Amino acid sequence: METIGKDVVVVGLGAFGSGALSRLAERAVDVAGIERQGIGHQLGPSHGATRLFPIA
Repeated sequence: METIGKDVVVVGLGAFGSGALSRLAERAVDVAGIERQGIGHQLGPSHGATRLFPIA
């Protein structure tokens, strides 16, 4: 098994995770992102049957 060293690993690439990954990469941080689901899946909190409606 190969070990890959990174300064930061972002787990979950939804709206906030992908935003954090992007900002870190812009600042030249050695970063990796991990997402359990495939690209364009329907299991996120912003769409589909699992959609959340926060009420303030």
